[in-house]
Amino acid sequence: MAELSLVVESLKRLIVESDDERNDTELSKLFDSCLRLLELMEDSNLPSNDNELQEGVHVCIKGLEKCTFMVNELGLFSSNETADELQTSSIKYLILPAVLGCLNLSFQSIDLSERKEYVEKAEIYFRDFLLRCANYELCETSLRYFKEILDSETTQKKPDPQSLREKKIQQYRHKKELEEREKTLRPALERPECEENIGKRKFYKIFQ
Repeated sequence: MAELSLVVESLKRLIVESDDERNDTELSKLFDSCLRLLELMEDSNLPSNDNELQEGVHVCIKGLEKCTFMVNELGLFSSNETADELQTSSIKYLILPAVLGCLNLSFQSIDLSERKEYVEKAEIYFRDFLLRCANYELCETSLRYFKEILDSETTQKKPDPQSLREKKIQQYRHKKELEEREKTLRPALERPECEENIGKRKFYKIFQ
């Protein structure tokens, strides 16, 4: 997986460089690089505990954490605004906590206390994503998807095996639907000529 290693090293450099340049352009570059690495890892045939893949997960988490810091520093979101008031270029960052939650769940460790720490982080990110979507009145089906993940992580009652299998199948299908929507709409949003309102309508479809 030579390409995976190259993207990981490139992302490491971008994370360091972003300490000096904190603006919309650098944020977008860093975020897009993280998504590129995530895409490569999802398409990889490497086992989930492979060292190279786990390094990618670790670096991607660091990159997206830096993106989250930059989003907050630049003040791209406000609890007082509506979805219609969001800039098209900022909408893609709404998924930051959701992606970070998924990556933290992907982290493998033989240390149970360390694994527990990452699962707890994932829960915090998922709840942040749910709150953000609720505030902007977005993503009804995705809200259900991530709520199911949280419920399955926090419930104390052992689920019925058949119900658990069906739920996992539903979650997998919905995850793939979201990925396909994102892949389809991303090129349109990246075009400079994409008008503000048209761009918003295209991206909001991901959250339906």
